[in-house]
Amino acid sequence: MRGFCRIAAFSVLLVVLIARMSYAVSLPTRLYLSNNPSGGPYSIVAVDLTTNTEVTPAIPVTAEPGELAASPDGSKVYIIVGTDLKVIDVLTNTITSSIAGVGGFQDFNHVVVSPDGSKVYVASRIANPLSPATVQIQIVDTSSNSVVGSITSTLFNGCYAPLGLGIRPDGSKLYTVCRPNSTSLPDQFYMIDTATHAVTLASTFTRDNTNAAYINAIVVSPSGNEVYFGRTDSKKSTIEIFDGATGANLASIPLPANALPRAEVVTLDGSRLYVADDRLGVHFIDLTTRSYLSTIFSSTSRGFDISMSPDGSRVYTSLTTNVFMNSTTSNSLIGTITGSYTFVRQMTTASGGGTVSTNHPPVANAGPDQSVAVCNQASAAVALDGSSSSDPDGDTLTYTWTGPFGTASGANPTVTLPLGTNAVTLSVSDGHATSTASVNVTVTQNMLYNFNGLLPPINNDGSSKFKIDRVVPVKFTLTDCSGAEVTTAVATLAVYKILDQSSGTVEEVTVESAGNSDEGNLFRFSDGNYIYNLDSDDYSEGTYRLDVHIDDNSVHSVNVSMVEHFHDD
Repeated sequence: MRGFCRIAAFSVLLVVLIARMSYAVSLPTRLYLSNNPSGGPYSIVAVDLTTNTEVTPAIPVTAEPGELAASPDGSKVYIIVGTDLKVIDVLTNTITSSIAGVGGFQDFNHVVVSPDGSKVYVASRIANPLSPATVQIQIVDTSSNSVVGSITSTLFNGCYAPLGLGIRPDGSKLYTVCRPNSTSLPDQFYMIDTATHAVTLASTFTRDNTNAAYINAIVVSPSGNEVYFGRTDSKKSTIEIFDGATGANLASIPLPANALPRAEVVTLDGSRLYVADDRLGVHFIDLTTRSYLSTIFSSTSRGFDISMSPDGSRVYTSLTTNVFMNSTTSNSLIGTITGSYTFVRQMTTASGGGTVSTNHPPVANAGPDQSVAVCNQASAAVALDGSSSSDPDGDTLTYTWTGPFGTASGANPTVTLPLGTNAVTLSVSDGHATSTASVNVTVTQNMLYNFNGLLPPINNDGSSKFKIDRVVPVKFTLTDCSGAEVTTAVATLAVYKILDQSSGTVEEVTVESAGNSDEGNLFRFSDGNYIYNLDSDDYSEGTYRLDVHIDDNSVHSVNVSMVEHFHDD
């Protein structure tokens, strides 16, 4: 029968303001509910306790949601869904993480968060109840959302299931209850040291001869001095009180006949206990005198679970399609909250009223791809540029570059990269989140020659004028990127007539005869120069463009003029 092994894990949740340069927003105060209609669809529903209205949309889940617990700062809610622990971000009302395999068998899963918010403890039944060691408590680290440990003990052997889980306000102890499979054994109250994981059977108490698991709620006083839980079976229904330090059974407070306590919360000052009863209503217990006070006897105040408002003025109970509000001042029902939920089983309060820092991740920008040429080198010094990276919150950024050079830091480091195409990654962090970008830097050997212009008698400004039937010496020199003479380049000459009139102004006298002209179009290298003796015998008067093609894929052009006679002829 579902729900008999229920614990109300209620904590007074104080919002912690985390000092960060990021963007601060107010945390809402919300009541989170597990919606478990028979056969589904299942969901997790949040209710805004400022307006008492449902926060839409609900969070859909694929398996039955179970027990919930909120982080001390009210920013996260942890809930068992099937066998996974889901993490809900209260501000965005979304599931942000899922830790697989944390829950156990059926409904016997219970969740508490450590007072400092660093750990989540999940108690579960992990196997058939007749097998040894059927109880384990898994430990989840909230910074990494991963399982970091597990607590079990031979003392749990033969335990039907953990029937609740509580934690001391200083985080030093966990508390759980077991009903053994053997009806001849009493119910058992355990304490677990959170530092050593040592399990102690602290107390036992009487039970009936059935395996009905009606012990279903554990809550710890604000001082940590006392532990309370409600129990019922065919013998009696009581609130059992145990010493928070030693585990000794201090008192047993009888509840009215036919009571079926499901969950409990304690007031902020520790003076009163409110007990959600599935049959009768809400019971009020005076913890100072350890006595039963009264009950709100109502079919509309009874419930499976109970939670308290952050100021302690209200308690909320859940029953199928409704959430009921009860005043802790008048001890009476004051309202009902309805929503899309159709079968509410469990709940917890995520306390708002303060601010929490949220962070927008930075935007990494590694700059555009680069091409760098080197001269007779196997590598190049390259300046990287991440200065266009940004952070929406204005946080200070740190820059980490990785590539063939190893690692480098800063927005504009200079690194050494080898020949070829190099992939470089920039990681930018604002201290809370990291984003990455990449850039490709291609390093090549510089194969371009330094062309120093044509040599006399050709003027590079196009002013040279030559007589037809003479040889025109076309000459030039080349150096490489280091200034060294290049002697092995391949160069050819192409000549094009571009005007029928001479545009040259400087009459150049040449001494070479036509017999010294070169054949074809290929330059030769001689005496430090590339030379081609151009025979102008077949040229007519006009202006010609000389194109020098070099094997570095460059073309260099100069105009010359050809005339029949010079001015003084």
